[in-house]
Amino acid sequence: MKQNYKRSSSFKLKSIIGMFGVLGLFIVGLATISLTRQATEQSTDNQTQAAYLPCQQQQLTQMYYRGNQGWVRNVPVVGGKEQWSQGEPFRMFVDLTANPTAHPGSGEVRDVSVNFFKRGNEFDFQMVRGDVAYYKFGKTLSTGSIDWNGGNWESKGTGYSGWQAFEEFALRKPEGGSDRKTLFFRSMYIDNKSYISDGYQAYKNDVVVYSNNDVSIALAKKTFMFDLNLNPSIIPGTGPVQAIGDYVNYDETVLNQLWYRGNVGYMRQVPIRDYKPDYSSGTPIQAVVDLNKNPGALPGSGEMQATANFFSCK
Repeated sequence: MKQNYKRSSSFKLKSIIGMFGVLGLFIVGLATISLTRQATEQSTDNQTQAAYLPCQQQQLTQMYYRGNQGWVRNVPVVGGKEQWSQGEPFRMFVDLTANPTAHPGSGEVRDVSVNFFKRGNEFDFQMVRGDVAYYKFGKTLSTGSIDWNGGNWESKGTGYSGWQAFEEFALRKPEGGSDRKTLFFRSMYIDNKSYISDGYQAYKNDVVVYSNNDVSIALAKKTFMFDLNLNPSIIPGTGPVQAIGDYVNYDETVLNQLWYRGNVGYMRQVPIRDYKPDYSSGTPIQAVVDLNKNPGALPGSGEMQATANFFSCK
């Protein structure tokens, strides 16, 4: 099914606040983005989120790479809602210009994706640097901060020269009793073409069930969406897509789509129905940050390279 980025939602609006903040003051989300009660009710059909949301206190972790520096902050979550105005200032967690061996590989970080396992405080961190993909498993600390230095990096192999951006998000589907399986969805831009891998199972009860790597599964199941070489105006912006920061809200009813193109960040919301994003019913796309006009809107300098957002326990 071709993803239609331009079709507006016909639903009545209810507002949310946007994505990023600097020093607790800068909040990305210049326009209200919304979904109606009807969309929410439809999206939660056959879903029982309470059975697998064990955290007593949650937070949204936001990270990005710019100028080969990694920046991160946490935003508290109360009642399943992000408290944007209470978010921490962004802080640098890695400087690959000053310390290029802090991450494996060489050159620029081009893609990152982080998935948090809701059973506790574990997450996996995937990265493409140069022509090689890497991954590791890490934990959040008792303070709620991320132990970015923990875990051991492993290589997923080479062959990623055409990869511009990717992001992975998970939906957890009950199978009966306490059992649940995790369906992963991956958005990818490869050689300026958009693909989506639709609902492959990589985990069951937060335990890995594949023997190789998820990239091979995702590529085997990828669906072509559109070609920016042939139709460069199918999504807003100019040039290649630089980064994707898609994430699902904590009750798994809405997919928040975020991407950077031409150093401008864009965002929209897509309702989730029957454990799949309904891309045709997404809200209008909003430009939420312009690093060309306001290069100091986010810490660091230069072009946006990669971004990721995920929920974790605090």
